[in-house]
Amino acid sequence: MWSHVFFSAPHRVFFAGGLIQVLLALGFWCLELAVRLGGVSLPWSLPATWLHGGMMLYGLFTWFILGFLTTALPKWMNHGPLVQAEYLPPFLLLALGALVWDLGFLWPRLILPGTLLSALGLLLAAGVLLRVTLRGEGGREHALLVLVTLVAGAIGLVLHGLAVQGLDVRLQAAAVVLGVWCFLLPLFFIVLHRMLPFFVASTLPGTQVWRPLSLLYLMLACLLGHGLLQLAGWNTAATDLPAFLVACVCLVRWGFRRSLGVPMLAMLHWGWAWACLALGLQAMQSLLQLGGVSWGGLAPLHALGLGFFLSVLMGMGTRVTRGHSGRPIAEDAWGWRCFLVLQGAVVLRLLGEFLPLGGLMNFLAVLVASAAFLLWAAIHGPMYYRARPDGQPG
Repeated sequence: MWSHVFFSAPHRVFFAGGLIQVLLALGFWCLELAVRLGGVSLPWSLPATWLHGGMMLYGLFTWFILGFLTTALPKWMNHGPLVQAEYLPPFLLLALGALVWDLGFLWPRLILPGTLLSALGLLLAAGVLLRVTLRGEGGREHALLVLVTLVAGAIGLVLHGLAVQGLDVRLQAAAVVLGVWCFLLPLFFIVLHRMLPFFVASTLPGTQVWRPLSLLYLMLACLLGHGLLQLAGWNTAATDLPAFLVACVCLVRWGFRRSLGVPMLAMLHWGWAWACLALGLQAMQSLLQLGGVSWGGLAPLHALGLGFFLSVLMGMGTRVTRGHSGRPIAEDAWGWRCFLVLQGAVVLRLLGEFLPLGGLMNFLAVLVASAAFLLWAAIHGPMYYRARPDGQPG
């Protein structure tokens, strides 16, 4: 039965839920931007940007993060795979939280309980992964750092729910800062620092695994420092410049040029290239602010969100989905095509920040991104409820 297959591995349930949330989040924002172009405003009882920001930061990435970590972290620790009693309770809490949260778009009082349930699911999963980390035999540095970011994500979820409940602008701003600089960006960097050099070395002969912990700690200090400075209302140039330089060093040392000929590697490398651009734009923006110049708008944020986060999500999601469904990773031509469509959406969104007709370009960017994930879902979504063709479990 499909249900027996669907619940047989953690990546199946979490990725499927995340895919639904991605399509809902992009569809919601596409509708909002479309009616704005027509000069009409939908009767949301909350600011649409709050709904959009909360969903994009906390409502969809959490699913894919947990799907990846519940699959990969036990392997990092030389631990056996999780059993259903360990990953299904967090999944069910996250699913219930998502349902309540999504209904909150129509009835705002439901958003707080929805975010609380989601935060509880996230913390429960973090507890399971902590036990695996403490029992495991591998190096614990990356695993423990990832778990700290999960706690930050849970705190951000609660802050967003409280901000919506009380229409508190400062709490909402804090939730956004926490979501970007203390949750998603550090977590994605930790995972890439752990996995991308390994992927490159195992795919391209003659390449060594390069992932010094000193560089990891330096980057995390810069990202956390940015978050703290922004929360305090201070300029962030002192942390943005070193973060940009570290990102560029990693881009080169992780073999960006050599990896472009391998689609599964290129997807992750292009994602990191967007992070480099985003951190560069952020550094330039903060430097100009020292001189009283306002420049760049939301370009750094969307280079991170649409460029880095969603690109890596699609790249890593493709790799895990195919690899753990018994299908050859290298044979996925459609995943690469979906990824290229998504890159067009990123370009449109960034150009919309600087060129005329920005509203139209922003709408087209979300429309193109939606098309990319719809196509990706049509191809990869059925793999979550179909048995592995090689007959292996999981």
